[in-house]
Amino acid sequence: MSVTDLTRSVNSQNKEYSLVASGSGVKIERFGCKVLKRPSAKSIWPIGDISKIKIDAEFLPKSGWENYSEKFTEWEVNFEQIKLHLKLQNNGQVGVFPEHLNYLSNLKNRLAEKISFEENKRILNLFAYSGAASIYLANSDNCAVTHVDSSKKALQWAGLNQQLNPKTANKIRFIAEDALSFLRKEQKRSAIYDLIIADPPSFWRDSRGNSIHLKEKIGELFGLLTSIAKKDRSIIFLTTHDNDLSQQALLNIALSANINEKRLTGGNLLIREENSRRALPAGVFLLCEM
Repeated sequence: MSVTDLTRSVNSQNKEYSLVASGSGVKIERFGCKVLKRPSAKSIWPIGDISKIKIDAEFLPKSGWENYSEKFTEWEVNFEQIKLHLKLQNNGQVGVFPEHLNYLSNLKNRLAEKISFEENKRILNLFAYSGAASIYLANSDNCAVTHVDSSKKALQWAGLNQQLNPKTANKIRFIAEDALSFLRKEQKRSAIYDLIIADPPSFWRDSRGNSIHLKEKIGELFGLLTSIAKKDRSIIFLTTHDNDLSQQALLNIALSANINEKRLTGGNLLIREENSRRALPAGVFLLCEM
């Protein structure tokens, strides 16, 4: 068992994204041609002088987005090998979580080490949102992705992103279903996946409208993930932004499920600030190599 950080800077591999500045409760990010300012509860350090930064839009929690340059709501950005459609949303999100871009190439390489290039690889992406991970991995050869999200709006967005990446055509299966419900069915079907990615929110509703809190279901979720993973072949990558779940808590859950500690890595998701030694905390992860 080890504890580490995914510290590879998003900036180093994704020239279209950078964390320009952070602190004083905000973060300033560049997504392609647009620079956005958004609240950031974890940015508790002083931000310094940002007067020379040209900001295109700012999210104000009480009033929404305010444009400072030309008015816009949607645009496209290239991230490494894929193109994504972004848009300003009412909750302050834009359609991609930059911290997730840190680990995709790492997972792709680990999967290649376990499974030969010629073999078909089955990948499951749960709570898959607008599809960045699904599209990145489906863009690889011999990879078939099952993309699961209960939000039809998110699935439509993921479908649009797929259209922007022709190489992924017919390689992603989109499923509108609660992740726990889907996993229970896959367990009964004895389904097996080579790579499983799960990024559950702190709270969501199932297909019946029942409230589900991650900290109450994390044990069952992890057990279901391991039930559809093959020993000595599969990889499970679980991430969370829930403040009640630390990296050690995730490691403890895996150890309680009798996973060999040598196969576990826990750590922080970070976004490194441009031209600075600072890094913005953005959640925690558990990597389990079965």
